[in-house]
Amino acid sequence: MAKNNNLSIVEQEIFSGRKKKAKELKKAKEQRSKEKLERLSQVDPKRLKKRIADLEGKKSRNNGRLLINEQRQLDSLLKDLEYINRKNLVKEDEPEPEHKESKPIELGLKSIFWDPEWNPLGIAPKGLQNVTYPLKTPFEHEIDPQVETIPIPNSPPPRFFKIQQAQSTYESAPEVKLLSAASTKFIPSTIRNKTVKIQKETEDNEDDDDENEMKEYASEEEEYLRKRKADELE
Repeated sequence: MAKNNNLSIVEQEIFSGRKKKAKELKKAKEQRSKEKLERLSQVDPKRLKKRIADLEGKKSRNNGRLLINEQRQLDSLLKDLEYINRKNLVKEDEPEPEHKESKPIELGLKSIFWDPEWNPLGIAPKGLQNVTYPLKTPFEHEIDPQVETIPIPNSPPPRFFKIQQAQSTYESAPEVKLLSAASTKFIPSTIRNKTVKIQKETEDNEDDDDENEMKEYASEEEEYLRKRKADELE
C-alpha cells in the first residue's frame, strides 16, 4: 500500500490498467478452457483415434508429408486427445441395448411353412428359422401304411383363393368436354334462335347456288350436243 502511495498518478493509472487487463485475460482463458472442456466431453475418443490413425497412415505413405490443412488437423487432434486423457474425459463403454425381436420374414410361396389357407404369407412359427425351397439337406420319410389305406374322396379338391389387398386409390381417364357446346348454354335464347336462323338461310342460299350452277352446266352440255349433231348431219 505504501508502494502505491509513492507512485505518481500516471504510474498508478498504468498499474491499475495492467492489473485490469490481466484479470480480463485470466477470465477469457478460463472461458476458453470451459468451452473446450464442454466440446471435448462430447467427442468420441474412438472416432478421434481413428481419424488420427488415418492421417498418420497417409503421412507414412507419403514419405512423412501431408498437406498443410491436414497437418494442422493432425496437430489439433493430437492436442485434443492429450487434453481428453489428461482431464480423464474418456467415457465408459455404454451397455449394448437388449436385442429386440426382429420382424418375422415373409417368404410367401418360397417358404417351407407356406400354406394357401393357414399361412399364405409364409411366416415361420415362433422359435423356428424360415427356410426356402429347395432345401440344402433334403430328407425323406416313409409313408404310414394306415395313411395309404385311406381312400381319396371323389369330390373335386378344395379351392383356395389368393389374398388380395383392398384397392385404396382409383384412376380414371381424363374427361374431355366440348367447350363450344357448353358455352351455348350461356347465350340468350333470342340471340341463339337468330343465329340458328342465319345459319339456316346461309345453307339454303348455298344449296340454291349449287342448283343454279348445275343447271348452267346442263344447258351448256345440251347446246354442245346440239351443235355436234348438226355437224354430223352436214
